[in-house]
Amino acid sequence: MNLYRTEKKIYDKLSKNLKRISNLNLIKHHVTRSISSIYFDTNELFHFNRSEEGITPRSKFRVRNYNDQNLYSLEIKSKINESSYKKIVKLEKFDLIKIKKLIYKISSERLYPKLKVSYKRKYYLSSEKKIRYTLDYNVKFYKLDKNCKILSSHSELNSVIEVKKNSQTYHSELESLYGGDITRFSKYCEGIKKFY
Repeated sequence: MNLYRTEKKIYDKLSKNLKRISNLNLIKHHVTRSISSIYFDTNELFHFNRSEEGITPRSKFRVRNYNDQNLYSLEIKSKINESSYKKIVKLEKFDLIKIKKLIYKISSERLYPKLKVSYKRKYYLSSEKKIRYTLDYNVKFYKLDKNCKILSSHSELNSVIEVKKNSQTYHSELESLYGGDITRFSKYCEGIKKFY
């Protein structure tokens, strides 16, 4: 389980976020990747509602895939106060029945696929390699039925910068990057609001 002390986000037009990134002396960390996540929730959208209300502790359950490869992982992302935790369980393949059973074993909750989110992600590190940045763009949302069949879709025009640092890290560039543009932004919540 990984701990990130804080996770800040900037939601804005792609051109503006690219300008923010270019103004920083960042190191490219990974090749750009295509990411696809399937989010699970109760039929009453319990986890969505907790996130929207800012209640902690709260969790998100998703199955993630990179670059359309046949490699999947179940991620349980938990928020306690300002700290984010992530547990990752590697999966042999995408087997919906087994995934739902695994989620129930971990959480004692019966969760169902609700939303698929796909996007491109660029990765960066600060010059001291203590702060991680990602830039997500070309975001698309897909409403799913209980069998993961796509019912409808929506394309998001804006992009998201995510800044992740631990409790010991301070960096002066963050103040100029953030400005007044820090926001609470969840791709899962934004997607759910498009369809429900």
